[in-house]
Amino acid sequence: KRSAIQRFRDPVRRNMNVVASTSDTSAPGQVAINPDDDLPFTVAHVNSNDLIGPFNGTVENPFASLTQGLGADTDIVFVHAGSQFNTAPQNIVSLLPSQELIGEGLIQTNRNVETSVTVLALGNPLQLTLPDSPTFAANPNLLRPTIGDSVGNAVTMANNSTFAGFIIDNPTGNGIFSNGATGTSINDSLVQGAGQSAIFLQNTSGTTAITNTTLIADAAATGATFHVNGGSGTVRFSSTDNFLLASITNDSAQQSVLLENMTGGNVDMIRSSVTEDGGLGVVIRNNTGGAATLDNLNLANSTGTGIAILDSAGNYTFRKTSTQLQQITVTNAAQQSILVNNASGKVSFTDDVLISTRNAEGVEVHLQAVMLSSMAMSCSMTWGVRPEHRLASLCMISWPMGPSPLEIS
Repeated sequence: KRSAIQRFRDPVRRNMNVVASTSDTSAPGQVAINPDDDLPFTVAHVNSNDLIGPFNGTVENPFASLTQGLGADTDIVFVHAGSQFNTAPQNIVSLLPSQELIGEGLIQTNRNVETSVTVLALGNPLQLTLPDSPTFAANPNLLRPTIGDSVGNAVTMANNSTFAGFIIDNPTGNGIFSNGATGTSINDSLVQGAGQSAIFLQNTSGTTAITNTTLIADAAATGATFHVNGGSGTVRFSSTDNFLLASITNDSAQQSVLLENMTGGNVDMIRSSVTEDGGLGVVIRNNTGGAATLDNLNLANSTGTGIAILDSAGNYTFRKTSTQLQQITVTNAAQQSILVNNASGKVSFTDDVLISTRNAEGVEVHLQAVMLSSMAMSCSMTWGVRPEHRLASLCMISWPMGPSPLEIS
């Protein structure tokens, strides 16, 4: 018989099969609870193409009228794909506080509207993706609902309201307007052909989240394509997927982006793009505080400056994150390609900048009340300058002595 010490040398034999218990928990018949009031979510369905009725707002028998849906006193107004609202009063939307107007439909190949709501399930918060309506399930090529030809502003936001999954086409005023509203959300929408601004946010407060939303200016627009005027809120204009749907395209004579009169807060335009041909560029002016980050600028043929930071305090950052753009680009601006005048804070270009076909200074900086020792400038820019465009200096910087620092990097 082998001793215990000798048995220490024996190999260990293990059972490769381990018994484990598994269980599934099923809780059918749960009601989606609104965490804001602990009551069941209420939904009104709208389909302008339903001509049969009865029109009682259910998924099987939706309202045909958008005004009926908005007046149904429900948490969510869900508009079926392919719906059209091109005459008053159907094409004028003023959301109520905490009201959610949500459309569905095809945006582009392999990308539909994606909207989720927060519900309480078994007492815990859960993001619930809204299912397709029978209308869209039967015809997956239907586009998003359209609000067209509005006289005045097409959509006006309210506190904690949501607007998602729509096309706004040719309003005479602003596509989407918000004045002091907080906690607003705009998602998966297209705004095109607005007579004034595609989106105009006035006196911002709290948060405004704009995701996967495309803005296309009308050639005759009288307002900046994306306009923030006043307030100290947090505004985010961004893409949440690789389609990079958060984009601004401007061929009007106005600014592509205008950020002005801010007293604080920040505007984060990350994972987005701005493409301009013949407008007034990107203008940041008359801000007493705040910050902004702008991604992927491609500005051509600006009739004024390409990028201007004027009479503003705050921190402003310009980046390139898209693989489809080699550099931040300013081409053939009628005036300065980049102008910084009477600014305090920090201006940063974190990626290469291509300035070409100049008609004035490439970078012009006028600093008032800025100490020389507090200023650092690093020019890591690519200058595409033809000999016939060397009449203006490449970079001009002037400043008097004073106490407030500006850093340009």
